Amino acid sequence: MRYASPSHLSARSAAASRFHAHRATPQEFLLRGVQGHSIADVELNLKGKTPPDLLFHGTVAAFLENIRELGLQKRSRNRVHPSVDEATAVKVAQRRGKPIILVIAAGRMYEAGHEFFQSANGVWLTDKVPPGHIRFP
Repeated sequence: MRYASPSHLSARSAAASRFHAHRATPQEFLLRGVQGHSIADVELNLKGKTPPDLLFHGTVAAFLENIRELGLQKRSRNRVHPSVDEATAVKVAQRRGKPIILVIAAGRMYEAGHEFFQSANGVWLTDKVPPGHIRFP
C-alpha cells in the first residue's frame, strides 16, 4: 500500500482528482482510485444512476475498426469510462494521437437495460457499450 504525506495532499485536490484520500493516521493518508480502473477486488459501492441522453468517447483511428465490430469493451479495466462532454473526450484521446469523438446513446442504452454508475468525482461508468449505441463520425 502506498502512502502520501499531508503536505502532498489537500482536501480540495483530493476531491477533484481521480482519487479519494482517507487519513490513516495523523501523518498519513491512504489513496484509493474512485473508478477502480483495473484493480479487480476494489469495491466502489456504486449505485445505478440514470445517465444523460448522450455521453462521449475519445479514441484514435487505430481503434475504430475494433470498436465498430465489438463496441466499447472494458478490457483490463473494471468498467468503460465514457465522458460527459466532448472536451473531456478530446483530452482523453489526445494522449494517443489525433482525437476521434464517438457519441454514445446513453439514454437509449439505459432504457434497454444497461446499467450506468457515476463515481464520486463525476465520471460515468458502464460495463460495455454495444456498437449499435455508438454514433461514428
